[in-house]
Amino acid sequence: MNSARPGLVFGCMTTLRVVLVVLLSGCVVSTGRSRTEPVDPLAECLDTCSGCCDGDGLCRTGSSVSACGTSGTVCSTCEGGEVCSFNQCRAKPETSTTPARPPQAGDLTFRWRFSGQACAVVRDVSVVTLDVPGLTLPNGGVFACSSGAADGVTLSTVPPGFYRFTARGLTAGGAALYEEQGFVTVDGPVLKRIDLTPVAGGTGRVLVSWRLPVVNASLEPCTAVGASQVAVQVSGRSTPFVARCEVGGLELSLPVGATTVSLFALDAQGSVLASGQGTVQVLVGATVASEFGLTWRVGGLAVRWALSNMGLAQTCSQAGASQVFLNLRGTDGVFLYPDAGVAVPCEAGAAVFSLLPVGRYELFAQAVGGLGTLYRSSAATVEVLPGDFPTVSVNSPLLVLER
Repeated sequence: MNSARPGLVFGCMTTLRVVLVVLLSGCVVSTGRSRTEPVDPLAECLDTCSGCCDGDGLCRTGSSVSACGTSGTVCSTCEGGEVCSFNQCRAKPETSTTPARPPQAGDLTFRWRFSGQACAVVRDVSVVTLDVPGLTLPNGGVFACSSGAADGVTLSTVPPGFYRFTARGLTAGGAALYEEQGFVTVDGPVLKRIDLTPVAGGTGRVLVSWRLPVVNASLEPCTAVGASQVAVQVSGRSTPFVARCEVGGLELSLPVGATTVSLFALDAQGSVLASGQGTVQVLVGATVASEFGLTWRVGGLAVRWALSNMGLAQTCSQAGASQVFLNLRGTDGVFLYPDAGVAVPCEAGAAVFSLLPVGRYELFAQAVGGLGTLYRSSAATVEVLPGDFPTVSVNSPLLVLER
């Protein structure tokens, strides 16, 4: 019988913590684990700590003066006068020892405009009222639109504070034309610039005048052109304003904003002779003057004619024709004149149309001779240019009326 030794267990599959090999009775006795390597606490801390690591390998937040640092670093101790800010030692910021200045009273000056315009332009604004809760204003808060030197007012020695204000531009009768609200802080002298905007439904005045094309400098323009009326059409309105041509202009009351104005000079039959168009900026409480230069919408045409009987020239008396009828057909296929056209004396040999709508036409002529003989011309293509009023010349179209 074998005797046992302390620390050993005999057997063929015995595992111990210390490697021992003993040959007993032909069996091997051993442990199953190799020798353990020593662990460095600081190295392990640097691998795993989200802050900094101290000399003992302990993880610190890295945000204190005695242990300041970022992840993966060894903590530092900040020097005197430093602070640990954002995981770094930094110089302590200086603090002011000067006491804060208390808020100060001061003059509060308002300078105003009306849609960007001065009082001299917006003449209907007679006064501006100010309402500032918490303040008692001179004259009940009613001030002239302009003091002469400036458009505005200065309120003297206003206590410091945060104020709400309402400003209104009024007519002499007290009707509000413009308004603006806002805030202002007083801490010493303050200049507050405000731009008042039109109240809803506001209107302004526009003085529309017209300038007609020059035809004969010795004649009154409307007479020279042959215009009896001028129609003024404004955007947003279905019917035009109409005035006699010779008055030269109209004063209109229009809604605020940009307005398109179109003008038409008309003859006694209502045909358009000249026209013009432009945009007017209408301001509440102001009269805006705008002149429009009208350009021709009509022109003239000179035409000649001759009669022929089977290729032989004839005079009007030989043909027995007292009149020639002239007509023009537009590109739309419509004749300008009814029936055979305009009748002119045959013996004149030429005629001038002075106020024809601009465009391209086919010109026709016909005459009736003795015993009802009909003379006709072929169509001649002519063009009427704006403002072109030719006289009869060798260059005028010649129509030959054939029997």
